Amino acid sequence: MSDSKPALVIQQTEHMSKESLERVVYLTKRFAAQSGFQALFMPIGVSAQVDHGTGALVAALHAQTEAINRLADSNQQVIDYLLSEEVAEAGDVEGSHTRYLDPDEE
Repeated sequence: MSDSKPALVIQQTEHMSKESLERVVYLTKRFAAQSGFQALFMPIGVSAQVDHGTGALVAALHAQTEAINRLADSNQQVIDYLLSEEVAEAGDVEGSHTRYLDPDEE
């Protein structure tokens, strides 16, 4: 369902004449239009379920993906910085310093 109207689903449970069925469908659609619903009339043997939409979920997944990408970029910048510091220290002949990502390891 593309719009945000609630759905009124009516399931037919008994056989009806064609005229009776047309009348029920007509009255259902009229009631739904007056009440702001979308009417769905399901004949015998057919079932339906209401789709609540996935737009919000997809938007949240996109936002999460963007956040993960920003985190990965930030992590790459930290690694690049640490590598550049290690290269700079390697040129220092006075002492050898080793850097670890874990501050407790030295």
